[in-house]
Amino acid sequence: MLTLEPRLRFPALTLAALLAWPGGAGAQVVKGAVQALSGPVAGASLSTELNGERRAGGSTDGAGAFGVDLATLYSRSVPGSADLLLQFSAPGFVTTVRSMRVSQAAAAPLAVTMVPEGGGSALSAADQQKLAAFVNPAVGSGGALMLVPYDLPQELASPRLSERLRFNIERFVVTYVQTALGSEAPSLAVRLMPLDGAHDQDRLRAVGRHVNALAIVSGNGDRVGAGELAMSSSFVIPPQAGPVKPMVAFVDDRIDAAQLSSPELHRRLNRLWGRATILAMAARDLNAAPASGPTRVEALKRVRSYLVAERATTGPRNSEFVPEIDALLATIAREVKP
Repeated sequence: MLTLEPRLRFPALTLAALLAWPGGAGAQVVKGAVQALSGPVAGASLSTELNGERRAGGSTDGAGAFGVDLATLYSRSVPGSADLLLQFSAPGFVTTVRSMRVSQAAAAPLAVTMVPEGGGSALSAADQQKLAAFVNPAVGSGGALMLVPYDLPQELASPRLSERLRFNIERFVVTYVQTALGSEAPSLAVRLMPLDGAHDQDRLRAVGRHVNALAIVSGNGDRVGAGELAMSSSFVIPPQAGPVKPMVAFVDDRIDAAQLSSPELHRRLNRLWGRATILAMAARDLNAAPASGPTRVEALKRVRSYLVAERATTGPRNSEFVPEIDALLATIAREVKP
């Protein structure tokens, strides 16, 4: 069964503890811990990806702790400005991916929570009634990304800011997908969806499935200095019936609070979320393909065409989720020959 899944937040470490951890922007060692609600996740495998180069980074110990010396792993000094992708996997858990700059990854211990496979909180009748207005129709290979307003410091949070975030995300993601796929690009939209418990990833997956969302985008921001915010954004692809599992991708960044309502927050997220959107389309379309016959072949060919188009845009410093794209293409190739 093909897995395309990624990460959560570790509640046991406070922001103060993270900031107090010794480590600087020039550090090459990334440390942290992995846990589930049931406790530490021992033996979770870690891989790293830097400028398209993927390496095995060992596994977590009995306490769920891990440590990776990037300079040793890549046999060179790694610049703090480089983008780093970390992937954690363990039997029985959804694979978790985190994306951040090397300087941020090495500046504090990473806190990673893994969600059990097959999890999925049931929605009550009251929940379903509240969500009725947000249920999306099935629309080809396009659909809707649902934006749950970011959890921000009270003095920054406002409906106007949420709408600005929605507009910028829609503008960047739609532009990305249209540029990558050209005439094959589907119709996409981003809708605001107020939701309680927005940082419970299991709940987001259940909600996303109920409202037929292509993905749910959300996040939070904490002040870490004068005028500076630590932003954590998530891209949650809800579960669907079928062999291809969905994904939860996260991006951590720091921005000037004055830029919060500007496109700056999303320039870095643009490529990652755009590619994650294409993967979400592929997962849904492959799961929805007919079980057999010519119509299945045509459905698989259509998915292959836009995955190949997206794969062609990758290269050095633009390599996020390349293994996931290749895995999907390999799955299709087992049934459909060029």
